[in-house]
Amino acid sequence: MEFIKNIISQNTLLSRIVKNTIFILALMISVFLTFVLSGIVFLSLLILFFFGLIIFTYLKLRSRLSGGRSPLFRSTKAFRGEPNAKTKRSKYSKDSNASDGPIIEAHNTPDGWSVED
Repeated sequence: MEFIKNIISQNTLLSRIVKNTIFILALMISVFLTFVLSGIVFLSLLILFFFGLIIFTYLKLRSRLSGGRSPLFRSTKAFRGEPNAKTKRSKYSKDSNASDGPIIEAHNTPDGWSVED
């Protein structure tokens, strides 16, 4: 170890060759590690992409096979006012033929609101 320190501390041709060799080796190692780590990151992103693609394809096929009713988009159909599959009418539409029961009118009494006569 002392031999290498003495060679490097001197400003001779041999010390310059040793310094440059160490520098080139360090540079090669850092470039190699950069390529290895970037390859690992690229492969992990590629795996995540294919995993997402598989999940998307599964959900899309499941939606197509179940008649277009995706479990992910249930709430948006209600807001669009699309017909219900059982009653064939929207739950937000006002149908004059639909009867929800007798209409009871409330009136204000001294004790509060009441629906009794």
